[in-house]
Amino acid sequence: MVTGHPGVFSPGDFTGDGKADTLAITRSGLLFLYRGNGRGGFTGSRTRIGTGWGAFVKVFSGGDFTGDRKSDVLAIKGNGSIYLYRGNGRGGFTGRPTRIGTGWSAFS
Repeated sequence: MVTGHPGVFSPGDFTGDGKADTLAITRSGLLFLYRGNGRGGFTGSRTRIGTGWGAFVKVFSGGDFTGDRKSDVLAIKGNGSIYLYRGNGRGGFTGRPTRIGTGWSAFS
């Protein structure tokens, strides 16, 4: 979970290859994908999959939030609005982010 600074978290299998992956946010708000190799390490080099993630105070994943068998990402802004980023199952996102709630700044 990211809490106002760069962070690292796993959405589970974000690329659809059956292996857990890792997402990391830099201080400048870039989002990178690190593909898991299924043996406790990574394969290939990191891939930038997003920008502007510094706008969020918390970013996390509960895995498949939408029921489509693809890992998703949730992000909370300082005003408490929570956004859903639908994973495409290939290491990226589909569609635009959707605000799915408010009042989430009350949670740490």
